[in-house]
Amino acid sequence: RELGDALTHRTVKSGIESVRTGLPVEKANFARDSLAKSLYGKVFEWIVQRANETIHCEQFSTSIGVLDIYGFEILGVNGFEQLCINHTNERLHQLFIELTLRREQEEYRKEGIAWSKVDFFDNLPICTMIEKRGGVYSLIDEESIFPQGSDASLMKKLGNNVRDRFFRPVRGTESQFEIQHYAGKVTYDTTGMLESNKDTLFSDLVHVSNRAQNPIVYSLFQDHPAAEKGRKANKRPPTTCMQYKKQVFDLMDTLKSCNQHYIRCIKP
Repeated sequence: RELGDALTHRTVKSGIESVRTGLPVEKANFARDSLAKSLYGKVFEWIVQRANETIHCEQFSTSIGVLDIYGFEILGVNGFEQLCINHTNERLHQLFIELTLRREQEEYRKEGIAWSKVDFFDNLPICTMIEKRGGVYSLIDEESIFPQGSDASLMKKLGNNVRDRFFRPVRGTESQFEIQHYAGKVTYDTTGMLESNKDTLFSDLVHVSNRAQNPIVYSLFQDHPAAEKGRKANKRPPTTCMQYKKQVFDLMDTLKSCNQHYIRCIKP
């Protein structure tokens, strides 16, 4: 009953006051879908954490990790998910350039070893364009905050602010832009990007989950900003692209601390 009430109502805070209102059918369906997606993501993280805790062993100082990368996604319609995936691949390629090509050749030069210089395309400017302040992720994050923000206004903001040779709006459309990745040009559509980027889980659903009798469900949202008390409770949760960027940076730091070996796989 409590869950049903949280799915059909929403509490909105204004200063120290709270107003509870009913949700129309469309918003209630949206709240249901947001809860389902959040539970799926949180349970996946819980499984990974438990697996890591289970296989962790103190007496060994070394381990082998496998990072399975499918590669770039270039679909008929490329949206927010493809942008995140392709950004990750862009970063991984930059890591390969830095650790394997640039660093190895620098080592040869220092040692005075004769070798045939390998020319390569440095994709760091593409990574910077996506990640920097005022870049693609930053503008998506900024537009997600505005109450009147829309996919159309996002496209306009990207077109007006991203001045880079690797980025261009697609002429004849109002929702598409193109990024020149190292693997090739990819056309992205802003339709649905803001919705995909927002943390749309209402605080009422977080509170219900944190009172769940199931111990797993109870533990999933304890770190959500809506679960905090006092001033922290009003803190805006980070959007998906900001969370994703941090996770990519953390992954790069982990990979830099390892000895990398590459296995080339061919999709049949």
